Amino acid sequence: MQRSGSQLLLNGQTFRFDGLNIYDANTTSTAQNCGDAGVSLDQSLNDIGTGQEVFRAWFFQPLVSSNGQRNWTAFDHTLAVARAHGVRVVFVLANQWGYCDGGIKRTLAWYQGGYRTQVDPGSLVPYRQWVAQAVARYAGDPSIAFWQLVNEGEARNPDGSCSEALATQALRAFADDVGGLIRSTDRNHLISLGPIAGECGSNEGDYQTIHASPYIDICDYHDYGSPYVALPGDQYNGLLVSISRCHALNKPIVVGETGIHYLKISPATLAERALLFQQKFSAQFTAGVAGELMWDWSIYAPSSWDYELGPADPSLALLAKY
Repeated sequence: MQRSGSQLLLNGQTFRFDGLNIYDANTTSTAQNCGDAGVSLDQSLNDIGTGQEVFRAWFFQPLVSSNGQRNWTAFDHTLAVARAHGVRVVFVLANQWGYCDGGIKRTLAWYQGGYRTQVDPGSLVPYRQWVAQAVARYAGDPSIAFWQLVNEGEARNPDGSCSEALATQALRAFADDVGGLIRSTDRNHLISLGPIAGECGSNEGDYQTIHASPYIDICDYHDYGSPYVALPGDQYNGLLVSISRCHALNKPIVVGETGIHYLKISPATLAERALLFQQKFSAQFTAGVAGELMWDWSIYAPSSWDYELGPADPSLALLAKY
């Protein structure tokens, strides 16, 4: 996959993708428990059907670290199954929030340099060294859609307050350093930074500043809390202004997570949720988004619980439509 200005390309042709977050795809008998989909990933992809082009998953260091040793089996399995189904995978290298990734929240100090030296719980090496290892192993794998440095990265102070200027500076330097590290090893895959709009270090115009790194190819946006608004957010950090800021950099933007809580719509039916997803997909693709990934797939949890989408959910039909 490549980019040409604000568009993505696949085999030289314009590529606009949709799919699901299968964040727990790397749960196997040899990986730490992080959800359920990985143990039945082949079945999951069969249930989702042929319309999905890309899915997004956690590829965090603790998921391939055990008893002081590295075991890549879980990641190898996920990428092999994806390749067999003809889909590509967003390879997310770390989590802001600690879930499945050592249980810590990443702070300003981590982005200012802790990522080079700090070994998180459940990990074997600091983040920067982890990225080097993962990229060296999988740089030639065509089933990877793109690398993502940190899911929903933001650089807050330990007390939760935000020093916006320092946070922006730290996120940009982090993007330049780690993005450059990846590019030095892998010229086959695109790179996404991972922060979303309106957070600490990505507020308003700072969203554009951090994504202006020459090593970052794709901007990200997450759509929650506005099920009836096809183009959510305000003029400061909403989707439309984020599209404008990213396109001003001549880069594509994807909605890496779009979630609709089943119990927060009326009528609370799967058909109603599918209609709301359709309205979002239609408006957001028209506005210039290059990819849409729904949150989130679960092979076991009922679709009528919260954000989960399971087998036979009518929202899955949208994947073949767009």
